[in-house]
Amino acid sequence: MKHYLILLFAIPAFFSCSSDPIMPDAKEHVYVTGGMKSMTSAGIWIDSTYIKLTENPTHTICTGVFVSGEDIYVCGSTYGANTYVQCWKNGNLMPFERTDYNGLPQYVTVSGNDVYVCGQVKEESDKAVLAAYWKNGKLIKLEDTKASFAGSIQVVGNNVYVAGWARFPRASAVIWVNGIPTRLNSEDYYSYASGVSVVGNDVYVSGWSVDSSGTTGKALYWKNGVQYTLTPPGVNGAATDVFIDGNDIYFSGDMYTPDSLYTPVYWKNGIVTTLGDYNTHNAASSIFVKNEDVYVAGKYGNKENYKAVYWKNGNKVELPADPASYAQSIFVK
Repeated sequence: MKHYLILLFAIPAFFSCSSDPIMPDAKEHVYVTGGMKSMTSAGIWIDSTYIKLTENPTHTICTGVFVSGEDIYVCGSTYGANTYVQCWKNGNLMPFERTDYNGLPQYVTVSGNDVYVCGQVKEESDKAVLAAYWKNGKLIKLEDTKASFAGSIQVVGNNVYVAGWARFPRASAVIWVNGIPTRLNSEDYYSYASGVSVVGNDVYVSGWSVDSSGTTGKALYWKNGVQYTLTPPGVNGAATDVFIDGNDIYFSGDMYTPDSLYTPVYWKNGIVTTLGDYNTHNAASSIFVKNEDVYVAGKYGNKENYKAVYWKNGNKVELPADPASYAQSIFVK
């Protein structure tokens, strides 16, 4: 019965912005964003209960979640004549600067009273898609000309760290610090940065590289600009997110075969844990660690029928949804 009592407190708080306290015996709440392949709805799972933020005829994707105090922030984009960046606070849309840009947000974080969302924008008259972030709804472009993408953002003090990629002319992993880009990989193959975590003076960035054929790749991370490889020689992989817990470094990601079969994994201090078998639509997209418990969000299944899931310490939890769904981001509080 305790599980249902927790839900009764968590879900109304999301809808009504109430300040009702979480029950004292509630150890944790798991927040996961994602949506349906059909794009007929998008929303958030709170303790495995799905809450729609939009539904047909509005097509929306939800890509990021962050919890600050009792407030739940979800970022996403709504598809119509234009693609608008959206951010919900406790289920209510926050104001965003409206421009002639189409926006694709990827990640949301909160620092003090400021809400940051990063992603990509595209002006209708411009073919280039550009890395950007929004601070309290105001657009800040990170690139003006290079095709680029911002996948993750963290704010520490007055410093804004954004991880992503830009073309030089090939896609290369980049970190922007206060808008200044640093290229992380200068070799002649493609590389991408997916997550960033800053602890003290150390900056960790997750990512991956692929060769020109797109069939061979390595899971990578960078610590203060120095590159390290997570996958052994001959094993293809990608690191999709990073989380630092004390002295332990965690990465979510995938390992895959040349014929595009994937298994979701996570690494702790370089040691890999496999979360399932190989299939066409298995993926691990986000990682969170709390009280030494490891949570990884993603999707699991085949092309016709894949499910939004998360794993807690390797145990898979299917999230209730339509037959084809995905989980994009996870936060535990």
